[in-house]
Amino acid sequence: MTSTPTTAVRTAKPGLRKDLVERLLRPKSIAIVGVSTRPGSPGQTVVGLLDQNEFPGEVYLVGRSGGEVGGRVVIEDVDSLPAGVDLAVLTLPAVGVQDAIEGCIRRGVGAAVVFASGFAEAGEEARQAQVALTRRAEEAGLGVVGPNCLGFTNYIDRIDVGFVPVPPAKAPAADRLPTVAIIAQSGALMGHATWAFEARNLPVAYRISSGNEAGLGLSDYIAFMADDPSVSVIALYAEHIRRPAEFLEAAALARAANKKLVLYHTGRGAMAQQAAASHTGAMAGDYATMAVLAGRAGVLVVDTLEEWIDCSEILVRYPEAPTLAPAVMTTSGAFCAIAHDTFEGLGIDLPPLSAESTALLTPRLPEFTPPKNPLDLTTQVVSDIPLTADALRVLTADPAIGSVAVAVPAIGPDAVKWLGPFADVVEGSGKPVLLSTLGEGMSLPKDFEALARDRRIVLSRSPERALRTVAAITRYGRALKRARADFVPLPDDALPPMRPGPQPEWVGKEILQALGVARPAGDLARDEDEAAVIAGRIGYPVVIKVQAAELAHKTEIGGVILNLKDEDALRAAYRELLARVEKAKPGTHLDGVLVEVMAPKGLELVVGAKRDPQWGSVLLVGLGGVMVEALKDVRLLPVDLPPAEIEAELRQLKSAKLLESFRGAPAPDVAAVAQVVAAVGRLMADRPEIVEIDINPLLALPVGQGALALDALIVTAPK
Repeated sequence: MTSTPTTAVRTAKPGLRKDLVERLLRPKSIAIVGVSTRPGSPGQTVVGLLDQNEFPGEVYLVGRSGGEVGGRVVIEDVDSLPAGVDLAVLTLPAVGVQDAIEGCIRRGVGAAVVFASGFAEAGEEARQAQVALTRRAEEAGLGVVGPNCLGFTNYIDRIDVGFVPVPPAKAPAADRLPTVAIIAQSGALMGHATWAFEARNLPVAYRISSGNEAGLGLSDYIAFMADDPSVSVIALYAEHIRRPAEFLEAAALARAANKKLVLYHTGRGAMAQQAAASHTGAMAGDYATMAVLAGRAGVLVVDTLEEWIDCSEILVRYPEAPTLAPAVMTTSGAFCAIAHDTFEGLGIDLPPLSAESTALLTPRLPEFTPPKNPLDLTTQVVSDIPLTADALRVLTADPAIGSVAVAVPAIGPDAVKWLGPFADVVEGSGKPVLLSTLGEGMSLPKDFEALARDRRIVLSRSPERALRTVAAITRYGRALKRARADFVPLPDDALPPMRPGPQPEWVGKEILQALGVARPAGDLARDEDEAAVIAGRIGYPVVIKVQAAELAHKTEIGGVILNLKDEDALRAAYRELLARVEKAKPGTHLDGVLVEVMAPKGLELVVGAKRDPQWGSVLLVGLGGVMVEALKDVRLLPVDLPPAEIEAELRQLKSAKLLESFRGAPAPDVAAVAQVVAAVGRLMADRPEIVEIDINPLLALPVGQGALALDALIVTAPK
């Protein structure tokens, strides 16, 4: 079939492009461009996949040599296609892609899959070619998948588009829906996830190899899946999220539809590549910022490939992530100790069993092993086969327990005897239960494995891996329930004016003071005499600090002199301070010298914030002073956390013991610190021109005495 070439008049579709994903994944017509008569060529493989899955729509073949393939006529150019084909599959080398894309645009094609590599991953010239491809596709409203991708599979409608021969796609049975969708920037990891889920008897609804994402990206696919009732969990693998704002928007749509996103994102080392003027900027790198803000949007960001698979499976089986702490059940006292160590390292406490649970379990256990959490069933399970299921029933019914991790051996015929009743408890409880078997690598009884698969038990061969999965979904469930601060916009005149770029310390402190953040008594002196007047008013001893926007780190040039005990010392230090600045930075324009009373003793913390131009803002809080760079004991937080949530995060610091009475020192005012962090969050939310805040140190005084900002740097965007 041929027709006169026409140019489709379209405009780029801003934002999420669900309509283009619809034409991609559910096409009514497909054109395969680059078909040859050579058997086994990529074009013929695409045709074969469509035929073996009985694609019901129109299929058009395009190839320069023309001819016929499998009874279908091969037309010689894209311009001979009918207008409005839903999907074009480009089985061409990179050099032919741009011309084919232009042809697709002229014919009004909806989406195009580009298998070819040799674009952004192949150097600067090739990267520019991809940039041009992206720009052209966006201008014309063409949804491009890839380049450098393996294609996709829509298992629901049995549509498989790829260049690797695979068995026919199997549609999930109606009673197995909703299930998981896979979206991966790596074709290999798309395959890995597919095989892993199949091995766990977990059907897949869609899988997409998004490649370099010259057009359609993660956010577009997520937005489409959010509306699809066949999907409950979206497993995402990313090396770079190219449109962060739209990703967060799509994540919000998914969350509103009760769809869970599980993201494995490589690139944690990117923090080390971020050079910044403050401690906050150096430690709130791209990956860390992404993880905090994606997590706030309802995404479960995992640390390992194993967690990616495990958490995706368990959230399909148990859509409501637990918020209550877990229980552990095993037949090994040693594993009880391992569970304690593992959960403590992951920030998860194990709750004690309720009095009712204890009363039910005590008669079933040996006297030397009273019931507790973790629960050691001992070898009692050998003579009391129903004990495994009965004990699980007690644990899942305990109101303080949100999930159960089970680590037991599965040896011999008795294993199947307890697994059936065990599965009955699992199905009836509604709480996540992970069964792991001791003896990793040992072959399981075939009937045991078959029964576990048939009953859809979450089964792991690694007990420690199961513990980490339970911890991950518990933290996720708690994150979803976190409250949000309700910010009231600040009046336009609520804060002192700010110039573009870094603000001198005295300005930063005035801004923070307007938000209720305390500072040491003091003022800005324009000359030596004024400094003496200020010191006399606030009382000695004092500290003096040189003030200039370009001197963000004053101590590096000797711009701070401490513990001046009288006026003579002050005047001499004032002159010395100016001499140091002139030597280190000749000609620097100074606002003056900040004179402040010496601060009392307390715990030094750092509080900061950074605005990523694409992702948005995050807060940072942790151990402060000069130790912040050495120890990097910090927490990154979303800006809209209320003080109670911030205080809980402070308790997760490695140095959290210092937040209590320690070695005779009074406990610091953690509540006051949380209020300061919340104030910084409010400032970032209210003033988009601020790109960075660094309070280092923030001095936490004893409980009831508050906290003082001893140094402050605020940076606004340059004009």
